[in-house]
Amino acid sequence: MIKKAFTSLILFGAFCTLFTLGFWQIERLEWKNDVIADIQTQSAKPLNELSLSNAPDNYTRGFIKGRRASKTIIFLAPRILDGKSGSHVLSPYNMKNGRTIMVNWGWVSPEDKDKITSLGSLSKINGFTKKEIKPPFSPDNRADLGLWYWADTKALGTFYKADLVGSVFFASNEIHGAITPINTIPLPRNKHLQYALFWFGMSGILVILTLILYRKSRV
Repeated sequence: MIKKAFTSLILFGAFCTLFTLGFWQIERLEWKNDVIADIQTQSAKPLNELSLSNAPDNYTRGFIKGRRASKTIIFLAPRILDGKSGSHVLSPYNMKNGRTIMVNWGWVSPEDKDKITSLGSLSKINGFTKKEIKPPFSPDNRADLGLWYWADTKALGTFYKADLVGSVFFASNEIHGAITPINTIPLPRNKHLQYALFWFGMSGILVILTLILYRKSRV
């Protein structure tokens, strides 16, 4: 009797866990839909000059004015474009208001990487902001070896000896023939509905198996 009660408790706990995970994914779905809707709204707005004097919002479109702050170029790798591995090209940019922001100029293939020796100078850049976070399973950056895997603005600020804005500006300007600019704000993946259905399905399967188990135990 005690064993049966303990088994029932374990099964009930498993069901509650699976069902809770399903509802959590529904909440994540609503949040992700709001994020995507905000990005689409941003994409439809006219471009205005961004001051970025405070912590910038994620995925804010506009333009900035100023000049490149350094000739030293950072390559983030690996980065995929149309199924091909390459690198993103970054360098700091001094804005008119005195703030400095890292600019992602776009994607370059391994064959053209050595061609990127100079980016010239632009007094106005169109694009959007994006807060960078370390991707899962990404190695740590090794500035001493020139190996950069993600745009850690704190580490990049130390490297360039600059007080960087806490996000990266993705430029849509064509600054070099070998670089493919990132013209559109990427929409995040949204598979939370599939995940929710999976967890709800698992909880349903658990209920069916439990009923079969108890029916057999009565025979």
